[in-house]
Amino acid sequence: MIDPSKLREVLKFPADKDLTDLINQLTDEWEQQTNLLWELNASYVQEIFNPDNFDFVKLDLVPVNSITTVEERSSLTGTWSTVTATSYYLTDRRVILRVDDDYFSKFVRVTYSGGYSIATLPLDIRDVIFIQAKFAEQRYLDKNIFVKGASGEGGSVTFFESSLYHPKFIALAKKLRAHG
Repeated sequence: MIDPSKLREVLKFPADKDLTDLINQLTDEWEQQTNLLWELNASYVQEIFNPDNFDFVKLDLVPVNSITTVEERSSLTGTWSTVTATSYYLTDRRVILRVDDDYFSKFVRVTYSGGYSIATLPLDIRDVIFIQAKFAEQRYLDKNIFVKGASGEGGSVTFFESSLYHPKFIALAKKLRAHG
């Protein structure tokens, strides 16, 4: 999801510096802050517990590129039954909805592909990840860095302080977590 050469350029690291750990850390932090998975995965299997038999299920991987199978079963030890593709549809980036007022069983398993590659990662996400990388590197060099800020959005003032995350990183993650 994160291009090592661009990250190296942003941080002005030498060509021989290994960025694997930093990229993994940034990806993990982004996924933790958004409560979603973003790394490209061609055959992701997600099992969902649906105790209230809702007519929808939310998927973890963003965005969903294609759905291979949707299966369900009514008990933990029951047999998986395939849900026909005409019985559901993807409503937005990650919600599957049953059609005809039907409901999913208590257990749902979805095999699908989704997430972002280096080439498909939206620029706003890429930019805040690079901002966070710079912030983390600066924090590593100067352990005393502490960000204070205020937001006057919507007629109220919110104060925040963070020594771990850049405010732009947190703001976009919060937005995507709410609308993801």
